[in-house]
Amino acid sequence: MIAGFTGTRETPTDLQLAWLYATLDTGQITELHHGACQGADSAAHHAALDAGVAVHVWPPTNMKYVDLDCLTGVPAHLVTVHHAMPYLNRNREIVRAGEGLMALPKHDEQPEDRALWGGTWYTVDFAERMNKPVIICNPKGVVTQRFPQQLGQEI
Repeated sequence: MIAGFTGTRETPTDLQLAWLYATLDTGQITELHHGACQGADSAAHHAALDAGVAVHVWPPTNMKYVDLDCLTGVPAHLVTVHHAMPYLNRNREIVRAGEGLMALPKHDEQPEDRALWGGTWYTVDFAERMNKPVIICNPKGVVTQRFPQQLGQEI
């Protein structure tokens, strides 16, 4: 499966990291697309490489929070770095590139107020609008799966 990834710019919790490594170690994810930022993106980058998973890096044009290790392309046969884009554009490309989305948010639940979402929850919402499955591991290690709406059926 080709998976998109989104997450907090802060370091993920130990429970989130354990879930991330366990998920990537299953061999079900063959390719991971992420946004190259510090925190969860960086953790996903290294976890994917440790598991031998191909990584596609979609850096933002604003380099303030970028983890430069994600841009080195090492090992070259596993890492593809795409051209930089504004945050929201690259988040949409990450979703479009994947068959589903994995998320490690900073907060346990999605805030009701959209103004408080930030990039992670925006990306989760976009994936849902694109009718793609989303798996969220919150900071307490609770995993939630959101499946796309079936055509012609109500959820």
